[in-house]
Amino acid sequence: RRVLFRSAGSGLTSITLPSGVSEIKTGTFECCENLENVNLTNGLKIIGKYAFYNCNIINITIPNSVTQIEENSFYSCSNLETAALSNNLESIGESAFANCAKLKAITIPTKVKGIGKSAFSNCISLNKVNINSRYSFAIKANTFNGCSSLDSINLPSNIVGIDEKAFYNSGIKNIQLHSGVRYIGDNAFENCLNLKEITIPTS
Repeated sequence: RRVLFRSAGSGLTSITLPSGVSEIKTGTFECCENLENVNLTNGLKIIGKYAFYNCNIINITIPNSVTQIEENSFYSCSNLETAALSNNLESIGESAFANCAKLKAITIPTKVKGIGKSAFSNCISLNKVNINSRYSFAIKANTFNGCSSLDSINLPSNIVGIDEKAFYNSGIKNIQLHSGVRYIGDNAFENCLNLKEITIPTS
């Protein structure tokens, strides 16, 4: 079952998703600027494009039934401090958490097969990233662009590439690339003024 909450309104401050809802459709709560508290129930599978774009959410827990977070889902949720992702999450869309200025840490679960371009760009408070995925994928363009507080990141051995401007203008201090990395894109580490050490494999 799919539910679209049309015209939720700028006065909305809190929601609890009813049980049985499998998808939050495109733009459902877009620009609900007073929406702070969101309770997502188990059974939800897809968080659609722009679902919570420019909302005032402070903390979000994605239930383990969710497999997809689509593009721009939480874009510019500027007060979002924590985001606990579903253990069964498979994909994070382009710019899904971009411009979440207060987001401090993120852990990518083991079943994630790909992270979209600019997914965490301009998350200026983001200082800790753990990628635990067991699947092979590249760090896409601009994924951590502008993450000025990000000083280190755990990249597993199954990361196959670093695309252009992936860490552009970030605060990264050191990074270790494993033997699975086949390429590093243009300007991947441009303007990383704090970068002191990078380990590049012979591959």
